[in-house]
Amino acid sequence: LEYAASGLPVIPLHGVMSDGSCTCGQERCPSPGKHPRTKNGLKDATRDERKIEQWWGPTRWPNASIGCVGGEFICLDVDAKSGGLETLERLIAANTQLPDTAIAETGAYDDERGRHYWFKMPEGVNASTRSNVREGIDIRCTGGYAVMPPSPHWSGVDYEWLTDIDIGDAAPCPEWVYDLVPEHVEGDSSWSPNPAFRMSKTIKQFLSGELTPEIGEQRELLIQAARSVLTTGRSVELTAELLWEGNDGTGGISAADWDDDHPWTPEDIYAIVSDIY
Repeated sequence: LEYAASGLPVIPLHGVMSDGSCTCGQERCPSPGKHPRTKNGLKDATRDERKIEQWWGPTRWPNASIGCVGGEFICLDVDAKSGGLETLERLIAANTQLPDTAIAETGAYDDERGRHYWFKMPEGVNASTRSNVREGIDIRCTGGYAVMPPSPHWSGVDYEWLTDIDIGDAAPCPEWVYDLVPEHVEGDSSWSPNPAFRMSKTIKQFLSGELTPEIGEQRELLIQAARSVLTTGRSVELTAELLWEGNDGTGGISAADWDDDHPWTPEDIYAIVSDIY
């Protein structure tokens, strides 16, 4: 409720069990404790107190992890495991020092913790969400979300605030931070689907879980799948959801083997689909 009161839409996420597995029950969950519990994912995010109390109520998901959706706020996500701390030092040296703001510690890797730096976006500027904009650096803004304290991380620690600054009092975002990603563009399209279009066998097998692409082939197949599914007339949001979990949750990229150093996230898939659209 405090996050919602600060202006951040909230979404319940799956949590992490004591053995590091995800509460979703999927044996090889590719994103333990980081994906939404609700059917419509990010589209269900809200600041409505009544809805939030229902989600975290004793009969629903009292132990759900917390996700906050960007837009008015932007999260500079620094991953210690992928070299993000060193990358951030280089970015600061080439630009300006980051202002004092709300900072949370994230996962633990070799005695180091990742960090989430939260900033307020300037009025009229709408940054997109992108993963790996630099080595170990992600940007969570429009079309994305970040896990919030005190949610558990699969590495065995909890997300926790490093500063006493309330997220609602986060500093204005430095220009060089939101310039790391393109502006998020929204609008209606006059395009209409081709009624004669037929999806290829490869894409059908990928969405049904019959085909799992190798690590080096995944991005190209996701691009092909995005073009194919969008051509059927589905929205960006529905297309991204389908590419993530496939038909009835049985396929898509979440059913494939991933590069452990650069795992896919729902925001990655959304970014691919929105770029194609």
